[in-house]
Amino acid sequence: MTSVISGGAPQDLIAYAWFVMGFRPRESVVVVGLSGDGLTSGLVARLDLPAERHAARAAVMFAEMLERTGDDACLVLVTSDAAGDAPLLDGDGAMPHDGLAMRLGAALAAAGVHVVDALLVGTSTYRSYLCEDDGCCPPTGRPLTDVTGSRVAAAMVLEGRCVLDDEQDLVADVDPGAAAARGEPVLVLPKGRPGRGRRRAAFLRWCADLDADAQEPTRADDLLAALTADRDLRDAVLFSLVPGGRTTALQLLEGRRPGPLGPDRDIRPQGPLVRVGDRLLACLARRAPAGSRAEPLAALAWLAWWSGDAVRGRLLADRALQDVPGHRLAGLVHALLEGSVPPPWTDVAQPAARPRPRAAAAVSTGAPDGGPGPASG
Repeated sequence: MTSVISGGAPQDLIAYAWFVMGFRPRESVVVVGLSGDGLTSGLVARLDLPAERHAARAAVMFAEMLERTGDDACLVLVTSDAAGDAPLLDGDGAMPHDGLAMRLGAALAAAGVHVVDALLVGTSTYRSYLCEDDGCCPPTGRPLTDVTGSRVAAAMVLEGRCVLDDEQDLVADVDPGAAAARGEPVLVLPKGRPGRGRRRAAFLRWCADLDADAQEPTRADDLLAALTADRDLRDAVLFSLVPGGRTTALQLLEGRRPGPLGPDRDIRPQGPLVRVGDRLLACLARRAPAGSRAEPLAALAWLAWWSGDAVRGRLLADRALQDVPGHRLAGLVHALLEGSVPPPWTDVAQPAARPRPRAAAAVSTGAPDGGPGPASG
C-alpha cells in the first residue's frame, strides 16, 4: 500500500509521483491527482512530452482518467532536461516548455480539473511555472535534494519502495538478455501436450517451490509446457498466489469449476508469497523461447495488477501482447489498468477514508499525436 499525502508540499508530491511510478521520468508530463478539501493524493499518470499543439488532447486524456479515479484537482509536472545546468527561469522570464504547461493547465481547467500548481522538474532543480515570487521560487529553481530528502521519500523508503533510473528497469528480471548474462539456457519445451497427470505434477512442484522459497522453478521446462498448454493450470498457478487459493486451484485441475469468486479475494496480498511467485514466473519468462513467453508474462502482469503495481503490470502486459498478439489474459490486464480498475481487495477498506493503492497509478509511453493514449500501469 502506497502512502497518501494530504496537503503535501511540492517536493512531497514530486516524491510521491516518483515512488508510485517506481522510476524517475524523463521528458514527460506527469499529473498527480488530488481530491477533497485536504488535497489527498491519488492517481499518477505519465505521458511522453507532447508537442505544444497536442496539449488540449493530452489534457482530455488526463481529465478522463482523473474523473474515473474521483480526483477533481491535480498537480502538473513537466519533466525535462532541456535547461541543463542553466537557471530554469532565463533573463526574459521564460522557462522550457512554458507554452505547453500553460496550454495544458488551461485545457485541464476547461475540463473541470483544478490545477493547484504546474512545475518544471529539471536535471537537478525544480520550479513552479505559476509562482512569480523569487523568494519562493528563485530563477535557478529549488534543488531536487528537497525531493529526495522529503518526508514522503523517507516514508516510501521505509515501506521498501525505491526509484529506478528508467521504467525498463522495472521489468529487467524478465529480459532474455538477463538470462543469457546469468548463464541460464533457453528452455526447450517437451514435445507433445502434457497430459493431466503431468500437469498436476507440475503444479504440485510449483506449490513445493513456493513453500521452499525457491530461486527458480523445479523442472522449469515442464512447468512452462504445462502453462502454455493448459489455461486451467495457469489459472491454478495464479490462484495459488492468492491467500486461501490452493483449494480452488486443485478444483480447477480436477475439472471442477470453482465458485464465482474462487478464493477469498478480500484479503490483501501476502508479500512473501507474492515475491516468491513473482521470482519463479520471472525466471520462466526470461528463459522461455519467443512465442512461449506470453503465458508467464501475462501471469506476472496479473500478479502485478493484483498487488497494486500498475506500472510493472502495464509493461509486462505489453510484452506478453508483443509475444502473442491478442493474448486474452494480457489483454484483460491491459484493460483493467487502462480503466484504472483497482484489485478487489482494495474495496474492503472504509470508502470514506480509504488510502488509494498503487494500482491507481497510470502510465503511458505514447504521445497524443497518433500514438497510444495513457494506459494505467
